[in-house]
Order: sequence, then structure tokens, then C-alpha cells
Amino acid sequence: MSRPYDGGTSANVVTKTANFTPGLSDHGRMFILTGSAITVALPTMSSAYKGYEFTIISGDASEHIVNGGATLMHGFVKQHGASTAGSITSVTAKSSIELDAGAIGDKFSILCDGTNWYVDVITAGAVTVA
Repeated sequence: MSRPYDGGTSANVVTKTANFTPGLSDHGRMFILTGSAITVALPTMSSAYKGYEFTIISGDASEHIVNGGATLMHGFVKQHGASTAGSITSVTAKSSIELDAGAIGDKFSILCDGTNWYVDVITAGAVTVA
């Protein structure tokens, strides 16, 4: 049987309108960011987050930020917009990813192994990786 929602229930789809830090109880959640630019601060790294994952979807055209702390983010940003089509930005030992030209549907998939945060970002516009 197919599951209509990430994580199996609509309770796992949460709209956020202000800056926040996901907690252990947010494992498997999908966060829809809307209303203005929102900063998502990844939790302080610990072995308790091994296997922890969640998804962020931009519900508007704001310049959302994911802040991963002390150079613990690794992965890729794939850009598919008109001016950035086919661009791939490597994320190696970085602390933040900011959408420079956010669009509805931009997506961050985030996974933790207890030591690092692994990100896979798909966006229509440019990003700043720092």
C-alpha cells in the first residue's frame, strides 16, 4: 500500500513560519517553510542523531537558510532554474546553505550519521554555500 505522506501520516507535514531548530522527535518530518525567509538551525551534533533525517520544502519564494554549525555539512546542491540549469555545487565541510533566489518547491533532504549532516538540495535558483 502506498503512503500518501512523507513518514506515512499528515502529522509529519508541518508548516513553519519562523526560525526553528528541529529536534529528535522531528525525525522523518517534512517542513514547509513559508511567510518570509526562515533559518533552520540543525541540532547540535551528537550520536543520538545517527540515522536522523528530514525534508525541507520552500512554500514560497523566500531566501531560506539551513545552518549546520561548525563545518559539518556535506553533499550537493543541484540547480535546475532557467539561468542555473545543470549546475551542481559541491558542499564539503560547510556551515550553511542559503537560497539566493528562492522558489516554491526548492527542496532540502537532510540526513545525519551522528558525525556529519548530509544534504541533497534541489533548487531553481542560485545558492550561497559557506
